[in-house]
Amino acid sequence: MAFAGLALVGSVAVGLALARLARALVHYSVDYAPVMLGAVAITASVLCTPQAPPAASLVLGWALLLLTAADMAAYRLPDAVTLPLCAAGVAFTAIGGGPLYDHLVGAILGFSALLGVDLAYQRLRGRSGLGLGDAKLFAATGAWLGWATLPSVLLLACGGSLVWVGVRQIRLGRRALALPLPFGPALAGATWLVWLLQWRD
Repeated sequence: MAFAGLALVGSVAVGLALARLARALVHYSVDYAPVMLGAVAITASVLCTPQAPPAASLVLGWALLLLTAADMAAYRLPDAVTLPLCAAGVAFTAIGGGPLYDHLVGAILGFSALLGVDLAYQRLRGRSGLGLGDAKLFAATGAWLGWATLPSVLLLACGGSLVWVGVRQIRLGRRALALPLPFGPALAGATWLVWLLQWRD
């Protein structure tokens, strides 16, 4: 019990560090409070999922939180986080003796899927609808979770984005439809949820 309390208190400091790092990466103001609360929530969810490897889970969760903060602030998912996160997923699988092929294919399919969506959107609308950062984040999802989880993650992320759009439209009216919507937070949240759920099986 004491250890859990210390871990949660320590995660507040981690959240503060992540918020500062996000600000340094994107050169935009970052709201510290939600990032600090997010770090506490991630630590609590890891403590409540003892089947999951704690160190790897915290690395994944905190990296996803950092990307969420950056995307919310500046609509950017920095390569300095997405690419090492993808490599870390492959390394974790290799060290843990998991199905490395499934995770390598997952990284390739994750990137290719969202890149294909963006290219198709560009042909239809004449402008980009998704950034390459989203494709790289989805590649990291595949690297950590394997290719078979990608449809579930994408479905959850799209559902979360639709809810977000609905709430924003209720608050702002039709004006909300003209505002850009970062997809990274929804994708990061879906990745984290599926990661935790797969350890509960």
